[in-house]
Amino acid sequence: MKLLLNDIREQRKDFHFRSAVRLEGMGDRAGEGEAELWVTVDSAGQRWSVSGRVEAQFPFRCDRCNRPFAGRLAGEFRLLVLAAAVGGIDAETADDIVLLPAGSQELDLTAPLLEALWLDLPIQLSCASAGAGPCPGAPAAESIAQDEPDPRWGPLAELKRRLETEGKGPTGEGGDSGKD
Repeated sequence: MKLLLNDIREQRKDFHFRSAVRLEGMGDRAGEGEAELWVTVDSAGQRWSVSGRVEAQFPFRCDRCNRPFAGRLAGEFRLLVLAAAVGGIDAETADDIVLLPAGSQELDLTAPLLEALWLDLPIQLSCASAGAGPCPGAPAAESIAQDEPDPRWGPLAELKRRLETEGKGPTGEGGDSGKD
C-alpha cells in the first residue's frame, strides 16, 4: 500500500485501502488475510504527518487444538514523513520518522501496517480467546483442573494452614498479645 505525497500540499487528505496481507513467519498458524486501512495525511510543505488505523481478518489455527478459526487484529500508527533531512531529527534511530529517498514522493505503508498488526497479535492463538467457542475436549480438562488443586500452590497452602493453626489461642481468637 503506497501513497504519492506530491499531490498533498497544505491540506488534509483521507485515504482508504483494502488489500491482502500475510504475517510472515507464522507458518501454518495464520493464512493470508484481508486488511482494511484508513489513513489521514496532514501536509506542511515538505513534511507530512500520517496517521493510520488498520483492521484485518486472518484465518488462524488454534495453538491448542489446531482447529481453524477466523481472527481479527487491529492497530494504529503515526508517522512523520520528511522529504529531506532536518537538523536535530535522526530518522535512522526513530521508528516513527520516515525520510523519503531523494527525489521520491512515494510512501510505502506496508511496514507500519504490519507492525500495528503484530502488536495486536496474542502470544497464544486459541479458539476460546477469539470467540470461536471452546477447544474440543476443553470442558473435561477444566473439570479435572477444578477437582485437583494445582500442586504449585502446595507450599503456600501449607503455610496458610500453619499460620491459621498457630494464630489461635485458647479462646479461639488470635493469640497474638501485640508484644514482640
